[in-house]
Amino acid sequence: MWISIFGAAAGNFALSVLATGGVYIGGGIPAKILPAFETPTFITAFNAKEPMDGLMRDMPVSIILNRHAGLDGTAVFANTM
Repeated sequence: MWISIFGAAAGNFALSVLATGGVYIGGGIPAKILPAFETPTFITAFNAKEPMDGLMRDMPVSIILNRHAGLDGTAVFANTM
């Protein structure tokens, strides 16, 4: 049930910001329960946004597995200042 609710919420947010470039899900929990994201439950709930389901299906969804992605991004940004 949790993965379905997470998928619906992620889909709502992605639709509200029109994340046509993709959705990147980070944090400790998604990486630990990765097999749950590989079932159809998540993506079915993510895409269930009638009449925008076609747009939702075109949005790529990725799970960030790098535990240091936030720090890496901050370091790259700091180097550009």
